[in-house]
Amino acid sequence: AVRRFILPRAEYSLMSGICPKESIKDLDTKIRGILGRRIRTAGIPKDFFYANWRDGGLSLPKMTERQAELTLNTFVRLYDSSEELTRKIFRHCVTDERIKRGLNRDESSELLQIELDENGEIPQSRGTNSILIRAIKAMESLDVRLYRRDHSFYVKTRSEEGWEETKI
Repeated sequence: AVRRFILPRAEYSLMSGICPKESIKDLDTKIRGILGRRIRTAGIPKDFFYANWRDGGLSLPKMTERQAELTLNTFVRLYDSSEELTRKIFRHCVTDERIKRGLNRDESSELLQIELDENGEIPQSRGTNSILIRAIKAMESLDVRLYRRDHSFYVKTRSEEGWEETKI
């Protein structure tokens, strides 16, 4: 029931709206509590709920991580929308938001041409809760970088060897 009813509805809300992190953490806690009561066991480690089922866990997504993933997914889908008008309006809004927030343009930066700071990080930005700012914060929370190159998006994840790139 959790996978079939609760998670899809929660994910829809996370994708289509703006949910405070504390509310998402509360949802995670409630889901774990419901499952803990159903299997009649107290004191189950949190990792059990999120561990892969092949490793003996329940393979539940952490809702805070899932929200960040859905934010990036929404950003990519709107940026590359098959509807020309949607794509043009969204890209125009992203450009305007970048300018308004003082995020400098850098043609050599793959990160939507946003200039990175001296540490190679995304500059901190304050202001309205736009999809661009939410996408930047999602990248920070997941410790990934979203790049656009040759009309395609790539995600770079940090590993022991450096950054690994995956086309999405």
